[in-house]
Amino acid sequence: MTDLRPTFSVRRKTPPAIGWIVEATWPTGQVDTIEGFSSEAKAIKWIAEQSESWVGNHAIK
Repeated sequence: MTDLRPTFSVRRKTPPAIGWIVEATWPTGQVDTIEGFSSEAKAIKWIAEQSESWVGNHAIK
């Protein structure tokens, strides 16, 4: 069975933008960007605590 869940990664926004983003990469190669994190730690915490419900609300496009 194919895993239809994305993998998550955290990266700093490219200057001059400030902050951090989470990228959700789906098995199809599609990448969704979740923005609004002021630190790497907050982005990592979002993955640990909220990514499960986020996946439940997003279908592969």
